[in-house]
Amino acid sequence: MLLGHRDDVARYFRTAEDLAVVLDDLKARRGDRPYDAIVLVSGGKDSTYMLYQLVREQGLRPLVFTLDNGFISPAAIENIRTACADLGVDLHIGSTPHMNAIFVDSLERHSNVCNGCYKTIYTLSMSLA
Repeated sequence: MLLGHRDDVARYFRTAEDLAVVLDDLKARRGDRPYDAIVLVSGGKDSTYMLYQLVREQGLRPLVFTLDNGFISPAAIENIRTACADLGVDLHIGSTPHMNAIFVDSLERHSNVCNGCYKTIYTLSMSLA
């Protein structure tokens, strides 16, 4: 890792204790709201594991959000549905008819489609929030 990026990386990767403080604060402010937070999942093993940990181990009540960008596999969607049903949490699958234009723009600006997906996920999930 380049020395100049150490501070940038440290802002995103914290300790389990730091996460516990954030989660405890969310639960303390819960009130009568149905959700503590929005949790973004991809349907992969890592995000599914994270969801189970937040719900079963940490007691969080999330609204689960995933983006159907037109290329997410049916198996991934089914994995997300199964996990949410098993955990008793609500799932919202977001989409936009503009995904192809978003991919093109992202390829032109960033030479990848990831930036476009991240922006779309952020925009749709924040609108939902």
